[in-house]
Amino acid sequence: MEKVTSCLKLGKEEGAEVLFDGEGAKMNSGLEKGYYIKPTVFKGNNKMRIFQEEIFGPVVPVTSARCSVVHRINTSII
Repeated sequence: MEKVTSCLKLGKEEGAEVLFDGEGAKMNSGLEKGYYIKPTVFKGNNKMRIFQEEIFGPVVPVTSARCSVVHRINTSII
């Protein structure tokens, strides 16, 4: 859980826009002792670590396809 929450914090620190925030979830009915995180969606760019690292949790980084493709074309070595 610490790894996932540190990724949530990192995404916010790097300036990723939080589209759907998923802090720790409060559960009941016998599940109070578990570790649960609500889904989180970040909008950013491929230079951010949350886009480069695999996050094992309900965390999804998204970016504009047009922006990403144009940037890769402009920075690729031909």
